[in-house]
Amino acid sequence: MPTSISDPKLTFKGIVKDNWVPANVLSITPAFHTGFLNPSGSQYQVVFPNAAESTFTSSGYDAMSPEGPVSRRVGTVPCMIFAKRAAKGSEGAINPKKFLDVARQEVERLIHARVTSVTDMEYVSVVSSAETFPETKENEPTFYGWTVVIQYVWRRTLS
Repeated sequence: MPTSISDPKLTFKGIVKDNWVPANVLSITPAFHTGFLNPSGSQYQVVFPNAAESTFTSSGYDAMSPEGPVSRRVGTVPCMIFAKRAAKGSEGAINPKKFLDVARQEVERLIHARVTSVTDMEYVSVVSSAETFPETKENEPTFYGWTVVIQYVWRRTLS
């Protein structure tokens, strides 16, 4: 059992970025990064801003193993998808809400297709998916957003 695991944000970002199929997403490859929406960045962005973990029990431990006390950790990583409208008068502009819908499906497909490749986690799944409204300042292009929440479980030992 691991005493630690790879950074879940980077693990899931790698899965999504490395396996993204533009043909499934209106031939668009967005910018992928950790952090939050970059308003002056790419028109299409997929970001992994943070991770949160907790334990199943109030003590933080649920078993003993030959390696020592075991803590089962459950965590979440939001995968946030953002798109903004193309400049007025752009020919062949894609509706950002259409991009969000197909990008959400692609993220969910990639996470579910690659769960067995994440060997240091016991469980990986998409647990929720919902529209996101990023805060924008006036005079900035309007971004539309969607958040896919990825949940994972891993076992940690003290040694």
